[in-house]
Amino acid sequence: MNAQAAVSAIAQSVVLIATYLQGGSIKTGTGFVIASTPTTAQIVTAAHVIEDGEKTEVFIGGPTGPRYFATVVRADPLRDIALLSIPVGNFTPLQFAGPDTPPSGTQVEVFGFPTLQRAAPQGASPSATQVLQVSPIPLGDLKMVNAVGDVDGEIDEGESLLFDINVTHGDSGAPIVELANGLVVATVLGEAQGYGPENWTTGDGFGLSVPAIDGFLSAPTPSPSQAPPVFHVAVHTAGDPAVALGMPALGASAGYVLDSSAGAPACVDAQGHATDNATIDAETEADSADTYDLWIEVDDCSGAPFYEYDTSGDSEDVGNMLRIAERNLLGYIDFHRAEWMALLQYGVAVDPSRNPYL
Repeated sequence: MNAQAAVSAIAQSVVLIATYLQGGSIKTGTGFVIASTPTTAQIVTAAHVIEDGEKTEVFIGGPTGPRYFATVVRADPLRDIALLSIPVGNFTPLQFAGPDTPPSGTQVEVFGFPTLQRAAPQGASPSATQVLQVSPIPLGDLKMVNAVGDVDGEIDEGESLLFDINVTHGDSGAPIVELANGLVVATVLGEAQGYGPENWTTGDGFGLSVPAIDGFLSAPTPSPSQAPPVFHVAVHTAGDPAVALGMPALGASAGYVLDSSAGAPACVDAQGHATDNATIDAETEADSADTYDLWIEVDDCSGAPFYEYDTSGDSEDVGNMLRIAERNLLGYIDFHRAEWMALLQYGVAVDPSRNPYL
């Protein structure tokens, strides 16, 4: 298949998404088909594309193509990903690459429906694509645009991918495809500028990696009614109230039942029944009026450490620090999923594939 045919094949499974908000305003984004039957299709997009919407429509082939109301199967605001379903099928789903992050310099291509015009400066290479700050493009005039660039690296323990394509509004949820093989390596979330404690200033695009997408798609459904409890994590928080407020979102993303009880964690109760499969201690400590330390540790049932995150902040925005820390933890979970599932199910942080008793 030549390059033009490959682009065309991918484009057929990329869709325009419009979310209608209260008051009549509309926000748009991009999605792509990951599974299809003769009568239905499942589509991945960014969670913020559908957030606060009264209804969401999927347009096949752009704003002039057939449109279908979408059902939100589930959404993960922390990872910023959502799964939609539409009542039409016979698509060719896009395929995901393996879990390994593409090395820096790997050529990738974004297929999106930007609401601001994108163009390469005259005489420049495709990777120099820039966003032209002009009036937003009306919904009826949106077109799919593909732009080429390179992978720049990863952050958040592999949860997030950086790439040097200038993305804009409307690109959110678009597939990022490796040029050499046509496999999806990430989805677009937004611009990386100013993101994280490193204060990225490159203007890079910022995407969700394949392991993170797979973690969302394969997340278990926790059941709080089981006895002894399964997927049950005790959470202990201290410091800024934002830390405690952020824990429910983390639990939903990581697949455990939240228990905010205070006190020392215990593996078993007086009758010997398991009570906590794991413990998360999360706390902040103010160094000064505008500087905080943030610490998160996950221990297994025996108290052995599974994960630790420790950083110093440089602002009063504890909520943003916590979001970064949560994304780091989710990245670690998604790259150590077997160990994490063992921790949730059995209270021990081991790789089940290497332990015949699990």
